[in-house]
Amino acid sequence: RDTTIPDLSSLRSAVAQEALQRLRPHEHFFLELPQAQRLVVAWEFVEVLLSVCDREDSPTRQGQKSARTPTIVGKGQRPEADSRESEEDTQRLVSSGSSGKERWLGKSRSSESNTSVDAKWLEENSEVVAACMHNQLSNLRYAMDIVGTKVNAAGMTLDDAIGGRGVEEALAALRCFTSNLQVWGSLGTVRERRHPSSDKDLELLLARGSMRQEAPELATRLGRLHSQATPERIAAYHRQLARSLVASTRREFRHYLSRIAQDFEGLLVRDELPGGCEFRSTLLRHLEEIQSFLTALHQFFKSTDLGGGTTQPTQLSDDDSEGTCRAAEEPSLFSSLQPTVDRNVTGFLVCLECGHNGVISDGEVQHLAMHIKAARFGKWADVEAAG
Repeated sequence: RDTTIPDLSSLRSAVAQEALQRLRPHEHFFLELPQAQRLVVAWEFVEVLLSVCDREDSPTRQGQKSARTPTIVGKGQRPEADSRESEEDTQRLVSSGSSGKERWLGKSRSSESNTSVDAKWLEENSEVVAACMHNQLSNLRYAMDIVGTKVNAAGMTLDDAIGGRGVEEALAALRCFTSNLQVWGSLGTVRERRHPSSDKDLELLLARGSMRQEAPELATRLGRLHSQATPERIAAYHRQLARSLVASTRREFRHYLSRIAQDFEGLLVRDELPGGCEFRSTLLRHLEEIQSFLTALHQFFKSTDLGGGTTQPTQLSDDDSEGTCRAAEEPSLFSSLQPTVDRNVTGFLVCLECGHNGVISDGEVQHLAMHIKAARFGKWADVEAAG
C-alpha cells in the first residue's frame, strides 16, 4: 500500500467504488450501514480492551511480561495461565481487603443489571477487565491479528483501514476496503506463504523477475510463467487470492472465537467481579459481529462465483465442514470471478513497491513492461501497427 497517499483518497479506491456503482445492487458486495456501524464499534471496543490489558499487564504495574508478548502454544492447545500469576491475581482482586471490594461493589453492583459495557466502562473497570481476560488474552490477540492483518484489499489490511479511526472515517474506509477487495483483490508475499492457494512462483516473478536467477531450473520455470503472463491473468490471480484469504481467515478466526466462548461459558458468575458477566457477553457479541462480516464476505464470493453472478444465498452455518471451507478456497474451479469488472473502464492495478523516487526491482520492471506492451503505449503502438 502507498504510505504517502491515504487509501481514502487514492485513485484505486475511487475507481473501485465507481466500478461497483455501475453494477446492479445484487451483483456486488455491499455492507448495510447498520452492520457496518456495528463492525466499527466492535473493532473499537476490542482495540480499547487490548489497550487496557496492556496497561494492566505492563511491567511497571505488575512486574509481569507485557500482554503483547504472545504465549507460544502447540496446535490445538489453549494458552494456560501460570498458576502462580493466577493465584496472585485472584488474591489481589478477591482478597486484597474489604476497601477494594467495597469500592468495586459500591460502584457497580447497585446497577449491575443495567451495566452498559462500552469503551468508557473498560477504562473505568480496568482491573475487572484484566481479571476476566487473564486466561484468554492470548487467544483474543491471535484472533484479532489474523483478521486484522491476513486479509488485505490491494495491500490495505482491515486493521489499517478501520483501526484507530473515528466512526465516520472508519465507515468510509470500510467502503474503500470492500470495494478494493472485490475489484483489485489481495496482494501476496514471497517471504511468507500464507495460504496454499497463493502461487509462490508467480509472487517470485512479480518481485524478482524471470532474469538472472541463480538456479537454472527456477529461471526456466519463471521464464515460462512470464511468457504466459497477461494483465488479465495477474488480475484474476489477485482476486482469487482474496477469496482464499477471506475463507481461511474466517475459519481461523472462528477457531479462536470458539476457544474464548467455551472458556467464558464455563466460568461461574463471581460476585467479587461486578460487571464481569456483562463484560464477557459484550465481548462475545462484538467478536461475533466481526465473524459475521467475514462470513458475509465469504458467502458473497462463494455464492456469486458458483452461481455465475447471482447471489442466491448459500447458507453457511457455524458447523461448515472443513471440506466446505476448502472448496470455497479453490476459486480456480469457478467458471468466472464476480463481480464482473470491465477492465476497459477500470484498467489494471500495477503494484510497485519502490516508494517515491525509489528504484523498482527487476520483477517490477517486467510487470510494468507487460502492462505498457498490453496497452500499446509508446513504441509498442508502432509494433502493433506494423504487425
